[in-house]
Amino acid sequence: MNDDNQQSAHDVDASGSLVSDTHHRRLSGAQKLIVGGVVLALSLSLIWLGGREKKENGDAPPSTMIATNTKPFHPAPIDVTLDPPAAQEAVQPTAPPPARSEPERHEPRPEETPIFAYTSGDQGTSKRVQQGETDRRREGNGEDSPLPKVEVSAENDLSIRMKPTELQPTRATLLPHPDFMVTEGTIIPCILQTAIDTSLAGYVKCVLPWDVRGTTNNVVLLDRGTTVVGEIQRGLQQGDTRVFVLWDRAETPDHAMISLASPSADELGRSGLPGTVDNHFWQRFSGAMLLSVVQGAFQAASTYAGSSGGGTSFNSVQNNGEQTADTALKATINIPPTLKKNQGDTVSIFVARDLDFSGIYQLRMAGRAARGRDRRP
Repeated sequence: MNDDNQQSAHDVDASGSLVSDTHHRRLSGAQKLIVGGVVLALSLSLIWLGGREKKENGDAPPSTMIATNTKPFHPAPIDVTLDPPAAQEAVQPTAPPPARSEPERHEPRPEETPIFAYTSGDQGTSKRVQQGETDRRREGNGEDSPLPKVEVSAENDLSIRMKPTELQPTRATLLPHPDFMVTEGTIIPCILQTAIDTSLAGYVKCVLPWDVRGTTNNVVLLDRGTTVVGEIQRGLQQGDTRVFVLWDRAETPDHAMISLASPSADELGRSGLPGTVDNHFWQRFSGAMLLSVVQGAFQAASTYAGSSGGGTSFNSVQNNGEQTADTALKATINIPPTLKKNQGDTVSIFVARDLDFSGIYQLRMAGRAARGRDRRP
């Protein structure tokens, strides 16, 4: 009875919850707006702070340094040797300068060398430059190797012109058989027995009108009447006025033969043989000239016919005439000139090498009336 009175007096449900109460479970509209605004402000603040941190991290390149020890790394100094001026470089010193001694450097061990990891391109370039300088410095048993010096060439136009031409010396010798030698450079006159026409290649022949003696002018080596045979290897070309003849061999009346292999010359020793040159002017241009006249006639006729209204056929004939003239000119324009030289003209043989007759002739003692030359048996 007492318990029931107490429960009714307090009017409290002991098994109930304050949260499940209808008065405390619902929020008003103003409270909901305030809570939503606070949550939205916190969310925007977090998003703004996160974006700012990412931007700062993106601007600064990440660098990671991993140190294997606690000792700081000091890079070796870079020594750059400057090149002296070009004017001073040309002067050679009388005595070499004393070698520069450098204090021994402490080479760090691999376990003591710090390791750096860079991602920036500029730092990697500077590291490669430093490594290249270090390798260049360590070459040559640990001594600094100087930078290559540019050699200045002292050659100029004057120094080149001041150098003389160095020629090999020659030794003088004596002719072994001067009585039986016709030396190089001797000019032998000869009279043509055959006429020359250069339309085709062929042979020519001439006869010596006088005796040809040796170097001492005591012994006759080529008697009068010796026949010489030569050859014309090719004809003339446009602009040529002389023909080249190569004399092959000579045969004496006593049937002694010798190879000459010497060029031809005129009476004064000029190379080649002159003659009458036929350029075949009419053969080369007569057909073209005749066609040009005919073409002019057709042109005049076409002009007259054009005024009367019937010039179509004349124009066709005129065009065909031009093509025919061009074809005729191409066929005859390349006719080579021809040189002709008469029989009995005097030519010369320019001896191009020493002729030795000691193998077929010998000297003997004889009287005044006897001949001083005798053939070897």
